[in-house]
Amino acid sequence: MFIVVMVFLVPTKFLVLAKGLGKGNAPLQVRNRDIKQEIHKSADKQGIDTSFVNSFQERISMNMKKRYWVSWAWQRWLEAISGCRQEYHDVTAA
Repeated sequence: MFIVVMVFLVPTKFLVLAKGLGKGNAPLQVRNRDIKQEIHKSADKQGIDTSFVNSFQERISMNMKKRYWVSWAWQRWLEAISGCRQEYHDVTAA
């Protein structure tokens, strides 16, 4: 019984938690972007070369794509579990 509860209830709680964390993370990303823009503007005014930043941005972008894929796969798994749960309820209710 405990395993059934863990398989069917815990993933939905993780989804709710992940959504909450995502919503809380959005303002931080906006502030982070604004700070980056200010730094680049200041560096350009002072004539500082910031081309080395591009390689770091590419790495970050690659990691974000990997993270998005994992999130997408997790979402599909949760949808499959939800569908199985609904089918289980339909069968047991009949």
